[in-house]
Amino acid sequence: GDSPMSSILKVDTIQTTAGATPSAIDLGLDVSGTILKMHRHSWSDQYAIPNNSGSFASVTGSSFSFTPKSASSTLIIVSDLSCRINGYQDGLMFAHYVDGSRISYYSNYAHETYINTDGNNDIYIRQTKSDTYSNTSSSAKTIAVYARDYRADGGSDHKINLSSRFASATIVYEIG
Repeated sequence: GDSPMSSILKVDTIQTTAGATPSAIDLGLDVSGTILKMHRHSWSDQYAIPNNSGSFASVTGSSFSFTPKSASSTLIIVSDLSCRINGYQDGLMFAHYVDGSRISYYSNYAHETYINTDGNNDIYIRQTKSDTYSNTSSSAKTIAVYARDYRADGGSDHKINLSSRFASATIVYEIG
């Protein structure tokens, strides 16, 4: 009978035709469901959330550039935000933006944090926000966290990273 053949391939370097180091995708390997790339962006800039604005505004320090490895991957974007909520019957809403467009679900006054006290109290919390984004190109993308005040009452003083004594972060996981 025939015995199974075995081979050993030994090379010093594998390169693409352009001379670059190939990725698993370049070699034709199935990377579906695996993490292709991960990036963590952190910042400690204090950001005062505009009061009475009624719209989202970019959180200072949260914006960064991310270049995906694949044109058809999914990005999982997770932010961990250090928040101070100040005021009576008040709260905050957050959204992720990619290249200036909101990707987070939003319904007016669908507040994600909320306090209802009998005075002008401060509450310090960590707020997590997560979203997914489907890539249509491998070009660099600008990712940012936006925030807005829940209630336009004129008396709130909400902040992210109060007095720069705290830090917030966004992690992007690119999934094949």
